[in-house]
Amino acid sequence: MKYKQHPLSSAFPLLDHESFHALIDDIEENGVREPIVMYQDKILDGWHRYQACMELNVLKPRLVDYDGTDPVGYVLSKNLHRRHLDPTQRAWAITQLNEWQNKTGKESANLDRMNDLYGAVQLSKAESAKLAQVGTTAIANARAATNAIQEIKDAVSSGDMGLEQAAKLSRQTPEQQLQALSDKKSGVQKPKVETVPLSTFLELQESYDEMSSNYQVLAIELSACEAVRGGEEVQEIKKLHGQISSLTRARDEWQNKCAELTKQLNYTESRLKKTK
Repeated sequence: MKYKQHPLSSAFPLLDHESFHALIDDIEENGVREPIVMYQDKILDGWHRYQACMELNVLKPRLVDYDGTDPVGYVLSKNLHRRHLDPTQRAWAITQLNEWQNKTGKESANLDRMNDLYGAVQLSKAESAKLAQVGTTAIANARAATNAIQEIKDAVSSGDMGLEQAAKLSRQTPEQQLQALSDKKSGVQKPKVETVPLSTFLELQESYDEMSSNYQVLAIELSACEAVRGGEEVQEIKKLHGQISSLTRARDEWQNKCAELTKQLNYTESRLKKTK
């Protein structure tokens, strides 16, 4: 039996290509370490683990039912601050969760606890902005974008379209929105990120850590050399080297003069001998 993703779970964006394949490699090597949580016969938490299991032909992954009373708070605690979300994704997720609460009438049963942990999950723009750690403009755009056609909302969820553009398109007809989305897709596409097996990644990570450690050692040694080079002892050595060079030149000049005088003396002595 195939399961669908719960709307509360789909409020958060899908993993990127690289992270998803790293998850597949990890599950293939270590198995599914966390169960997949179900709510209303849909996947509330663990959608990517479920998809990875399907890729690996794990036909019966471990499923458990959500037994709490605050599915919104549960999804928030699992995703909002644990995953690397940009401001647009946080604003969109919070707005989607609030929309779900409005439609179902199932507000957070643990609102006081959620206030302590996250700020607020009520419907005001200011409180939503505080929770998502974004400006109220982002929340306003996200709310406007919820009125767009599903294809536009999917583009926002996947990160292919920003909230501001989606909010503007939401005021146009469905046909115009589809055309704008088609025009956007026909432009430059995002390059796909090439992935490597998890084992290769871990080996590269180990090599990187080793090189980073060696770099730190070399940096300390270089700093010590720089300190010595700028010290008084080195300056004194440089001064002595200069004096030695000057004395060496003076010695060479005197040796040349002595050699010339010796030649003149020898010449004079030979002339004297001839006159005797």
